[in-house]
Amino acid sequence: SLHDALPIFHLQVNRISEIGKQSLRDNKKLRTLRLDGNELKRLQNLDGQVVLQHFDASQNHLTKIEGLGMMGQLEVLALAFNQITVIEGLGAMGRLRELDLSNNQISAITGLKQCGQLEILRLDENQLQNLDGLTKMPNMVELYVNNNQLTRATAQILKMCPALEFLHVAGNNLTELSEVKGMAGLTNLIDLRLAENPICKYKGYDEHIKEYL
Repeated sequence: SLHDALPIFHLQVNRISEIGKQSLRDNKKLRTLRLDGNELKRLQNLDGQVVLQHFDASQNHLTKIEGLGMMGQLEVLALAFNQITVIEGLGAMGRLRELDLSNNQISAITGLKQCGQLEILRLDENQLQNLDGLTKMPNMVELYVNNNQLTRATAQILKMCPALEFLHVAGNNLTELSEVKGMAGLTNLIDLRLAENPICKYKGYDEHIKEYL
């Protein structure tokens, strides 16, 4: 049937509260599935989506990343604007290039060990205090961690994401001017956002920016 062969399924903003067992069972060829802007509390009954490449379940009521274990082909995953507290359930996603977990309730970076191909990671508007959970991501070019509670960032970023071009760390609690000096090691950096950090008010901040960046 036509439904069975659909490669793209847009179901956003439909007040969907549950993914039923029969809902997507027969559609094995989905490449893009959008369920953003609904009322989902759980991700379930998605086991048949083995060729899915783009999945968006942002703006729901999700508290957990689950039910994605068969999505080994996934390249883009968006789960922004939920109530997720832990990064987990991504072990099968070795091809993931873009992950959006912004506007959740995540306090630590975990569960990204298998996501070494990530190029874009969005973790704005969470509760991160450090970036210690970042793993080696040589392809990462964009990292967004605005409006968290970070007190340090540079050392882990240099170690794990040396190819960064876009780094947004505005609205955090960075207090050491050495953070600015360290960022000079990101030789590919094009766009750096540091506004609304305590260091921006320090005497010598402007000189550090000019000297090192």
